[in-house]
This record gives sequence, structure tokens and C-alpha cells, in this order.
Amino acid sequence: MRYLSVILGLLAALLLAACGNKHDKFVGYWQLEEDKDQVWIVRKVDNNTYTFNHIYKDKKGMQGSVLTKMENGDFEYPENKARAVMSEDGKTFRVGSQIWYRITEQQAEEELKRIEAILAQVKKNRETCQSLLNEYKQQRQKFTTIIDTGNTLDYFKRKEEQDKKKDALYKQYRQKAAKITDCADTFFINHDIGIRP
Repeated sequence: MRYLSVILGLLAALLLAACGNKHDKFVGYWQLEEDKDQVWIVRKVDNNTYTFNHIYKDKKGMQGSVLTKMENGDFEYPENKARAVMSEDGKTFRVGSQIWYRITEQQAEEELKRIEAILAQVKKNRETCQSLLNEYKQQRQKFTTIIDTGNTLDYFKRKEEQDKKKDALYKQYRQKAAKITDCADTFFINHDIGIRP
């Protein structure tokens, strides 16, 4: 009698496993092999709907891409018809030449914290850079337009002196901008399109 209950229990477990959706093997957290910032989650919304979303966007409540289920248990991305193919061991899946590795929820949370810290620093850098650019523009406005009073030699002398001061001011602020990640290029572009020395 005891053996019968064990056998029935095993049969029930096998039946449940056989009835499980073969697409469920994709549910979980995945990290792209060549770009560690690409940590995505596959969620099962209902029996017919699975989504694929970056963990940062997922946390912010943004909708992920809805995956198209294939008969063989793989997925297809509707945007480009690329097929996601799971490995035999379920630890990786491939989309074209990209390889995604399964990671734990804890690893995904650690990556999310790291990504959020990077994004916070980027935001801070942008604000600091914009503040520096605004300060530079205010300093540039202090230079008045030199008016030609009829003495051409005097005009060119005063203009040359002012241009040197403008160049020195630009170099000073450019050095400050170089200390802020991604600011030097932004500063140069903004300087170049309207506030030349």
C-alpha cells in the first residue's frame, strides 16, 4: 500500500512536469555575455504571454517586449524575427550571435544597484556640466563688443587683447570640463556652435 502511494505521487509529479509549459524554461534573469550592463528579465504574464525587459525598465514599471512563442519551445522577437534558442542545460540561450547567461535574482539585484549608481552619476555629471557651461556663458557675456572708433590700429589691438582673454577663459573652463566625465566633448560642442571665443 505504501509503495502504491509513492508510485502515485511520482506519477502525479511526472504528469505535472509533462503539463508544464516548455516556454517556462526562459523565465528568469539573463545577462548578455559581451555587455554586463545588459541584464534582462523574462516574465510570464499569463499562459500565452511572456515579456523580455531590461531590469531597470522593469523596475520602473515600463512594459517589455512581448515574445512570440514558437511550437518547439523557443521564442521569436516580433521586432526583428530573431529566434531565442535555449541551450540543452538551460543555462544559456542564443539570439543570433548573442549569448545570454542565466543569473540568480540576487545577482540581478546587485547588477541593478550598480546600474542605478552609474545612472545617478551620469545624471549628476550632466547637471554639473550644464552648470559649468552656464557659468562659462555668463563669464563670456562680460566681454563687450569692441566698437571701431575710427582708429583701426587701436581697434585691432583691443580686439586681439579681448580674443586672448576669451581664449584663456575658454581654456580655463575646458580644463574644468575635462574633470567631469563626458563633459569636455559636450562643452566643446556647445562652445563650438554659438559661443566661440
